[in-house]
Amino acid sequence: MNGVVRVIPDVPTMAVDDGFLYAAPEPIPPVGAAVRVPLGGRTVRGFVVATGGGSTDGLKAIKSVSPALPLFDEVHLGLFRWLSRHYVAPLSSILRTARPTNLPRSTRAVPGHERGPGGRVHLLGADQANLVRGVLAELPEQASALVVCPTEVEAQALVSTGLGRDVVTVLPSSTGSEVTKAWVRARTRPGTVVVGTPRVAAWPIATLHTAVLVDDGRRGHK
Repeated sequence: MNGVVRVIPDVPTMAVDDGFLYAAPEPIPPVGAAVRVPLGGRTVRGFVVATGGGSTDGLKAIKSVSPALPLFDEVHLGLFRWLSRHYVAPLSSILRTARPTNLPRSTRAVPGHERGPGGRVHLLGADQANLVRGVLAELPEQASALVVCPTEVEAQALVSTGLGRDVVTVLPSSTGSEVTKAWVRARTRPGTVVVGTPRVAAWPIATLHTAVLVDDGRRGHK
């Protein structure tokens, strides 16, 4: 028995949504790992979506495995597949929204339990800052929260009021390195509050307990 993985190439087309089988090196890269694979005479980035054993006869081999943190797990992958079907979008395009601009070459451990205790979703309108602070005040100590604002202006205004928690802010104007650093922090540190525009909605957040959507009817959320 040899290592075999299914990889979805980072190519924006539904033609690759099922992925392709490749021979994997030891140790076998986990689900969510970023790899480089041969595809149609070129080498492209891809993401491991399944692992297993079997014959590698006739299979092309993975060229390299990134040392980056796994970008998602089986639970998140299920969500991403649903989003792909719901929005009729290539799965690879959905995976792009769930990862940072740069690959996160961090050695931090990902918490074993991705979901926090319980779970709530809040839709907020007027008096946003006070409402958000009230929601966050109810969070258990190691529970994380996601606050999605329609635009950068609202996100900055909200954070400037002081939310009383360990806050990570992700804005359209953030640099690639800033986004990657924020992604790693949200992925690995329980008790983090992530505030940003809709780009953060699909991020895998450690011990996520509460999601807050500010002004859900705004065009910026569509």
